[in-house]
Amino acid sequence: QLTNPDVSSFQKALLLGFGAGSVAQILQQELGFEGIITGVEIDPKVIELGGVFFGLNKAKNLRIEICDAFDFVFNEQQKYDLIIVDLFIDHHIPEKFDQIEFLAQLDRLLKEGGMLLYNRMSNSFNDKTRIESFRKTCADVFKAAEVSEEFNLHPNNIIFHIKK
Repeated sequence: QLTNPDVSSFQKALLLGFGAGSVAQILQQELGFEGIITGVEIDPKVIELGGVFFGLNKAKNLRIEICDAFDFVFNEQQKYDLIIVDLFIDHHIPEKFDQIEFLAQLDRLLKEGGMLLYNRMSNSFNDKTRIESFRKTCADVFKAAEVSEEFNLHPNNIIFHIKK
């Protein structure tokens, strides 16, 4: 069961796979995050829908980048206290987001004392195999970090929780 992380002291959050903004709303309204949120979303239509249906345009301290999260992490220079990765296309995560190069960039962008939450699905044997590989890659990349896994409301939804 996923426990609510304490994000009250964090100043900067990065949401990769911003979608319509539901995670940003949870951070601000339910978890009391008052810092700056940078949301990265590849699909401008999803951002537009978030504004129309979910009041995204009323969110405070929000910066939206319309681009591929993979490209974003290689070019970003700011560091973040909290990084949330939710990069699904349907129920699948593109393989490039499992790669050591991508995870190494996340490690570079995560401040000391920061937290990374990486949402994964485990619906099929192929997903389970990829998660096993991902688990090993995380251990290689985040050497000084504490890596744990928590199950969300859905039993096939796993959150990798990395504390630096």
